[in-house]
Amino acid sequence: MHRAALHLLLIVPFAAWGDAQSVALDLAMTSAAGQVEERLRVLDPELRRIEVTPVARGLRVPVDARAFHVRLPAKVQLASRVGGWVDFVRNSGVRTSMPVWFDVRAYKQVPTAARDLRLHEVIADDALVVREVNVEGVRISELFAGQPGQLRTTRFISAGRPLGKADVEQVPPVVAQQAVAVRVVSGTVVIDTTAVAEQEGRIGQVIRVRNQTNTARYMALVTGNQQVEASVQ
Repeated sequence: MHRAALHLLLIVPFAAWGDAQSVALDLAMTSAAGQVEERLRVLDPELRRIEVTPVARGLRVPVDARAFHVRLPAKVQLASRVGGWVDFVRNSGVRTSMPVWFDVRAYKQVPTAARDLRLHEVIADDALVVREVNVEGVRISELFAGQPGQLRTTRFISAGRPLGKADVEQVPPVVAQQAVAVRVVSGTVVIDTTAVAEQEGRIGQVIRVRNQTNTARYMALVTGNQQVEASVQ
């Protein structure tokens, strides 16, 4: 279990502080909020800012509380609301548990869409811009952290939206309506020519291509970038 989850703080006498219960609650919530923030920073050290706001509606601290113990779940997720417990130790030694909740906003610099990106749009340098955005509720492991290159979108992405790993994919070696080099094999005879791909394909897939000089169509095996191979029996 995380070290901070076992940290115990004593509640000092409140004679000169006014409402002892209010002070005890403030101390407990401040400590718990700090532990939530610490756990989130361990989860992702690249978070720039973390705002943890206690939600303390209707919470009542035992009048004879003398200490408290913060308990957080074994696994804290980066979500918009995080919960835990505060165990108040009473003078009799009995512990009274109280559920506590926090609103969380966590900010990180991530690649976002610089403009609306179409489905299957190749991601060029001007397609992304790094912005600091609130990423609560997003699985950190699913955020896209790569660089523009031979990647394209897998769906429409609105401007300003952070990109996830599922939003991008490698551009296939052959895309539809692209000119491709064709290696035609007939026994021991090999002929190199060109054609137009009518389907996209990845290496090992068979796609339909069209002769550039007429309307003849035939199937060919994708063998590399803009390269296919056809066999003639």
